[in-house]
Amino acid sequence: MDTMTLDQMLSKLQKDMKERHHPDWLGWVSQNKVFKLKNIDIDSVSPADGWQGNKDNIDNMFKSNLSDAPIIVVHKNGGIIDGNHRHQALKKQGAKTIQAYVGEGIREARQMSIHKDKMTGDEMRELLDKKHAHDDGIHVPEMIYDVRRHNWVLINNYPLAKLGSLEDPYNRIVDTDDDYAMRDSDLSEPIVIAPDRKSVIDGNHRVYKAREMGKTHLPAYFPMVKENKFDFKLIDNEITEGRLLRTTNNFKKLTGRDVADLLYLNSLVIYIMAKDSKQSDFALGYARKTTQYGNYTLFRTHATDMYLLSYIVNNPDSKQIKLKDTIFSKRFLNSCKFDPKQHSKFFYKLATQGKVPLATTYFMSLENQIKINDSRYKSWRRMAVDWEHLKYRSRQYIVAKIIQEFRRIAITSELVSNLQTMTKYRSYDITDKYSRKPSTGRKVAGAIAGGVAGRYAGKKIAKKLGKDSDKYKKVGTGIGAIAGYWAGGRQRQK
Repeated sequence: MDTMTLDQMLSKLQKDMKERHHPDWLGWVSQNKVFKLKNIDIDSVSPADGWQGNKDNIDNMFKSNLSDAPIIVVHKNGGIIDGNHRHQALKKQGAKTIQAYVGEGIREARQMSIHKDKMTGDEMRELLDKKHAHDDGIHVPEMIYDVRRHNWVLINNYPLAKLGSLEDPYNRIVDTDDDYAMRDSDLSEPIVIAPDRKSVIDGNHRVYKAREMGKTHLPAYFPMVKENKFDFKLIDNEITEGRLLRTTNNFKKLTGRDVADLLYLNSLVIYIMAKDSKQSDFALGYARKTTQYGNYTLFRTHATDMYLLSYIVNNPDSKQIKLKDTIFSKRFLNSCKFDPKQHSKFFYKLATQGKVPLATTYFMSLENQIKINDSRYKSWRRMAVDWEHLKYRSRQYIVAKIIQEFRRIAITSELVSNLQTMTKYRSYDITDKYSRKPSTGRKVAGAIAGGVAGRYAGKKIAKKLGKDSDKYKKVGTGIGAIAGYWAGGRQRQK
């Protein structure tokens, strides 16, 4: 066979070598796309790094006829995959050339992706699974969550200075093999930047090799979040810190009670804004930005206020945060039963679907989890979930009251400016997702009720005037049905 695919070669090696291969070794072999049978210069290849031959085996092979021996297998970088003893024995016999299956290229999955300028989250997930097929793909749920949440764009020269340490953001054990990195890492293959923009999902060995070689840039796939009016400049500009983080001296001005209240208010405000036609793009983008990192397990200075507040409530003992009245604050937050997964799921659905069913149930659950006992907050919640049915004055009232509460606790919240804009509305328009047009059934029901009422009224009028009651009942039924159909189709006044 003159050419063998990677899968064919792995089957051959398993049969010839009769041993269980280490995942790292399989990963090294899998860098080859195909293996072609060639007659090569015997000195053009060399034993794999770290190989220690058995002198007795080499001497025995030297004395034998190796013309029928299995053909050796060579990696594309010139290292021998299988046949080190045969190679040494043939050299000792004075051979100048040797037949070998020589690897070429890289795995097809990598070759296909290297020229792709953009990838969806699902495409990136599939690529990473293929690249790590030797250890059964990627498994960390939070990493999979991050990969699929983003689109990915290829940057040909990504500055390594923007990366922090090689510490893994998903708590994976990343044990960089220096020898492997320097020998086998392909610097033309794009690394994959994690959403924190400081670490790497895939390519730690390439980063190590590049830094050792003094390189300052590498090709990289960078995570992008689709946004409309809520614009995040992710690549060329520095990521800004959450506004509350900057303006409260790392939350030192807030107590644990303040943090819980602000988390509830932020959640309620984003839900309200999602229903407003002028603020919905901002609200959905904010919800998407908040939930893109998962269930608030890592401290991220550039995340939204709502993410950071959720992180604090979820991790009250974090050394990243120091709250006012530290002992009391930690004791209070530790007594809360905040469910980060439920909160993230609620706002992820809001971001992707534009609305969430059973909002009342969720906000009541959130009140219990973070101990919201303020009757004003519960009143605002009742109004918020019924926002599409509220009159103009009621909407103005709840917006004004929430602004006052933000000013009392933390006027620097990043949502205040949008709330202040809403107070200047002359009227409120509900997004299409929340608008409810009267159904035909409602109109028909109105016509029937109107007809019955009209018939009764016609009978009474005929009796009073001494006229033909049948004639008046028919007229009354017709007028009543028309009026009822019209009334059934009216929208409630806002």
